[in-house]
Amino acid sequence: MNRVGEHGKGESVWLGWFLHTILWEFAKVADSRGEHKRAEVWRLHVSALKAALERDGWDGEWYRRAYFDDGTPVGSAGNAECKIDSIAQSWGIMSGAAEPGRAARAMGAVDQQLVRRPRD
Repeated sequence: MNRVGEHGKGESVWLGWFLHTILWEFAKVADSRGEHKRAEVWRLHVSALKAALERDGWDGEWYRRAYFDDGTPVGSAGNAECKIDSIAQSWGIMSGAAEPGRAARAMGAVDQQLVRRPRD
């Protein structure tokens, strides 16, 4: 994971959800301080970020974790390793921004792919 973006071109999906959360909360603070134009700029960025995360972060059943500098995804069904990662799914939900149907599918995939239940 330390190679994601090592040359400044990679992208982190889970960090995108985190940024969405932070900017949304900062916009509230800006509004409370009377900085309405700044708050609106941040809300517009949040909206564009959410659209990008849904468009480019979704792998079909869950959210990808990231992209390497060359565009290769991490946390994708096509990966030999790290096919799914809980952090991208969790932050999609914690941010409140993931599309609800996708959020449910993503957490279902976490349950199916990452949870090991004891055998009887």
